[in-house]
Order: sequence, then C-alpha cells, then structure tokens
Amino acid sequence: MSSPPPKSHLDLRSFNAGLAWSEQLRYVAWGVVQAILFQPVLTPRRLRPWLLRGFGAKVGRRCVIRDHVTIHAPWNLELGDDVWIGRGVDFINHAPIRVGHDVCISQNVMLCSSGHDFTRSDFRYRHAAIEVGACSWLTVRATILPGAKLPDGSLVRPGSVVR
Repeated sequence: MSSPPPKSHLDLRSFNAGLAWSEQLRYVAWGVVQAILFQPVLTPRRLRPWLLRGFGAKVGRRCVIRDHVTIHAPWNLELGDDVWIGRGVDFINHAPIRVGHDVCISQNVMLCSSGHDFTRSDFRYRHAAIEVGACSWLTVRATILPGAKLPDGSLVRPGSVVR
C-alpha cells in the first residue's frame, strides 16, 4: 500500500496578484494589441517599436523585433539603440528589464524578472530587475532570471541559465 504524498506548505487559496482594476485593464488592452498587431508574422517590423512605445516602453533607434515575441508588460521594458530581438523571445517583465545598445537577443531566449516566493505559504510574487549590458549576445534558448546583471560585452551561451 502506498502512502499519500507529503502535504505541501503552499496554500494557494490565499494567493493574491494584488493588481488594481486599472492595472488589470492595462494588461488586457496590451494582450489584445499584442495578439492582433504585435506578434503576427505579417506585422511590419517598423510597427512593433511604435506599438511598444504606445504602451510605455522606451525603445531606441533602429531596433529590430521579430515576430512571435512576447512582452508581458511593455511599460517595464527599456531597449537601447540597435537592439535585435529574435523570433520567440519571451519577456516576463513584471519588474523592469533594461537592455543596452547593440545587443542581440537570439531566438527563444527568456528574460524573466519575476517569480514567486516558494518559502511563503501564500506564494507571494518576488520581482527583481534585469540589466543586459551593451554589446552583448544572448544566444538561442538562454534563460535570464530575476536580478541578473550582465556586464557590457556579455556572451550567454545556448541553453545557459543566468541568475
């Protein structure tokens, strides 16, 4: 006879995202614009920086943002000049993400500036900003976690995890 699994210390009934209605509406509005205008393959590249700026992002000159890029909160995104963002990049940016000039973020990279505090029973959010220095290259399928600070000229190898 097998024993029951150990009881988790988490009590997700007490989890609260803590977003005001106005904040929730902002996320919904961006979600609609992102799905219809920002992510599709046929969207002109010049339109994507303009859409991001309309939702509060700071986007430098000559940025190239490919299709199927996901940005959770454009108002928490800052991109320097001449940034290239590849297809399938995911910005989970409930805390700010700042990217310096002349940075290449290759396909399917994930930059995640937020998570949860597993030590708390209410699984409360834990956020920490990410900074990517100028002239850096985040190669395919790299993962950048909350609080990471990459200096200028960084090379993050394929599949690497940076804390």
